[in-house]
Amino acid sequence: MNDQDKIKAARIIDRLYQKTSLGSIAWEETSDKNAFQANVGNYIVQVVKEYDGESEDWYSKILLRNYDGTLIDEILPGHLRDIKPSERPDLHFWQIFDELHESARRYALGVDKAYDELLALL
Repeated sequence: MNDQDKIKAARIIDRLYQKTSLGSIAWEETSDKNAFQANVGNYIVQVVKEYDGESEDWYSKILLRNYDGTLIDEILPGHLRDIKPSERPDLHFWQIFDELHESARRYALGVDKAYDELLALL
C-alpha cells in the first residue's frame, strides 16, 4: 500500500469508527460469524476478525468490496502502523480495528436493543 493510499485508508477507518460510534452505520451479519458488513454508497465495507495461527492471536481487518461483492482492497492495521487515528490519537489502529469490529458486532446482533428490552421486561 503506497503512502497516499495509507492516508486515505486511515481517513476511511477514522470515519467508520466515528459514524459507528454514533450508530449511523447499519452493520449486518454475514455468513461468517466473525464478519460484519455495511453498505456505504456503492460499496460494501466488511470488518472481519481472523485467527493468525503463526502468532496464535486474533486480529481485525477491513475489506472493501464493490457493489457486486468483488474484493477491491484489504486494509490491515499493520498498513497504518505509522499513522495515528485522528478520532482517538491515544490509540493505535489495531485497537481501532478491534473496537470497530466489536461495535459492528453489537449493532448487527442487536445487543443493546436486547439489553434494553430485557431490562424493560424484568
